[in-house]
Amino acid sequence: MKYLKSYLTVFLTVALFTGSVMANNGDEPVKSTKGSEVRTEIMKMVTPPDINEEQSGTANVEFLVTVKNEIVILTVDSSNEYLESYVKSKMNYKKLKTKGIRANSKYKLKFTFQN
Repeated sequence: MKYLKSYLTVFLTVALFTGSVMANNGDEPVKSTKGSEVRTEIMKMVTPPDINEEQSGTANVEFLVTVKNEIVILTVDSSNEYLESYVKSKMNYKKLKTKGIRANSKYKLKFTFQN
């Protein structure tokens, strides 16, 4: 039950921030189907950690997708060092299967982790 609650919280948070995966220049968001595919793929990577209530928090992640479709974490903004480290370990240098993503552009996602 604890994992289900955490997973649902992360899933709903990412779903609410559908428009968050955008190019850094702010001109055009990633095509909605590509954005959904990328978010879904990242959700599979960043499974909810086993945390207590004091470790709950948010993490704003800015990342780059390389020409080889690898995620390179640029920044993780969180007041919780554990969550910051956790997100980095789950995403950094992982390869995306989604094709057609604009390479070498910055993207942003916000994660909320709750117990």
